[in-house]
Amino acid sequence: MAKPYTYDFKDCLVGDTIDAISFKDIDVDGVDADLTGVAIRMQIKGSSGNIVKDLTVGNGLTLIGTDGVTINPFILNRKDTYKYDIQFTFAGGVVRTWFKGSIKVLDDVTE
Repeated sequence: MAKPYTYDFKDCLVGDTIDAISFKDIDVDGVDADLTGVAIRMQIKGSSGNIVKDLTVGNGLTLIGTDGVTINPFILNRKDTYKYDIQFTFAGGVVRTWFKGSIKVLDDVTE
């Protein structure tokens, strides 16, 4: 099993919209992944380990064709360095975490 790809979001400010990011043409061992019917879930956790966002397809994530996923725009309202990963659960219960990273949110001046 390959290690997850790390993508760290650009630093942003409290309350600002974090732009969408897409992971396209996901492949497994050189073969395009078929994500049809796969449960996809992303959690964002604060530095204390608390879950601040729990995203799924149709609720913050969008499937792109059969081999890609978009994280839709979202907002984080507290200064922190967050961690996230994206898990893919296939029929039969096989779970793969292919993406992970961090999101650093800095204080904003304007309230």
